[in-house]
Amino acid sequence: MKIHRVYIPEKEKAFLAEHDLDEKLKPTEVLIKTHYSAISAGTECARYLGWDGDIFPTASGGANIGEILAVGSEVKNFAVGDRVTSFTNHDSHVKCDTIPLEYGYNGHRIGLKIPPAIFGPGAALTYHFAIGMAAIRESAVTLGDDVLVIGGGLIGNTTAQLFRCAGAFVMLADLSESRLAIAKSCGINEVVNPSKTKLEEAVKTWTNGRMLHIGVLALEGAQLLPDLVPLLRARGQALLMGGYRLSYEMDIQPIFSQLQRGSRRLIAPLGPTYPIPELPYHRYSALGHLRQIMALMEDGRLNTKPLVQLVSPKDCQQIFQDLIHNKDKYLGAVFDWTK
Repeated sequence: MKIHRVYIPEKEKAFLAEHDLDEKLKPTEVLIKTHYSAISAGTECARYLGWDGDIFPTASGGANIGEILAVGSEVKNFAVGDRVTSFTNHDSHVKCDTIPLEYGYNGHRIGLKIPPAIFGPGAALTYHFAIGMAAIRESAVTLGDDVLVIGGGLIGNTTAQLFRCAGAFVMLADLSESRLAIAKSCGINEVVNPSKTKLEEAVKTWTNGRMLHIGVLALEGAQLLPDLVPLLRARGQALLMGGYRLSYEMDIQPIFSQLQRGSRRLIAPLGPTYPIPELPYHRYSALGHLRQIMALMEDGRLNTKPLVQLVSPKDCQQIFQDLIHNKDKYLGAVFDWTK
């Protein structure tokens, strides 16, 4: 069958291409008609810009929401008509396996069914919330912790919401007033613009001088590490959530000295390090995180509507350009395949 795919043939070029998809299903596969697919701006723009090396031509994507059109002969727990998540490309139709790997990359495999009450385009952001779940797990956040998230993009916002759900007091910092406004609409009431208020002063005032239990760098911002570590109290934690694909030279001696003097920790959480299926002998898992995220969405404790901006796959070239050069235009750009 003929489908459409967001295709990146070379550096900084993208268009909606026609593609052939074999409709024949293996016994454990399903065919899904895409409704929405969310752009992961950091990962996908890095690929678009060539930061991941010479991988062209390439497809892109990984956060797909759609409806099952057909199932293989051995498919269990899924049926035609189910609305599901899948780890697949920005394609109008996708074919994927229903049996998850236990470890590794679960690409081109199905995720979970989506509860009827969940906002469809917002469900596409489960992928982004899952990245933030790694920060929750690795930090071992506890009730009442003071947490600063630096970076109000999609990963920063979703991570901040998750820390709030975990019982932390959360402040979000960003240079964009529009992103700070969106954070407030998602329930993150403490925000600061470091171009207007020094971050150290804001943290001292907010915590009454106690400083932070946890500081999160949710952006490509290794150069900000020397500013974050001094904001941590003893045994505080600095979490690195960005991709860190770009080189940056700094003197790490003062950072290591500050870390050691306060028994502070430097942590780099990564979602794909967790096992994938939710099984009794795994305390945490990728699919378990998705289930918990959707339960929090359904319960109203995670807010996606202020994050979503629906865009056309036909405009993918301009969307990628805007995500790179006009960061205030989109926060959660989601391709709408229903039109």
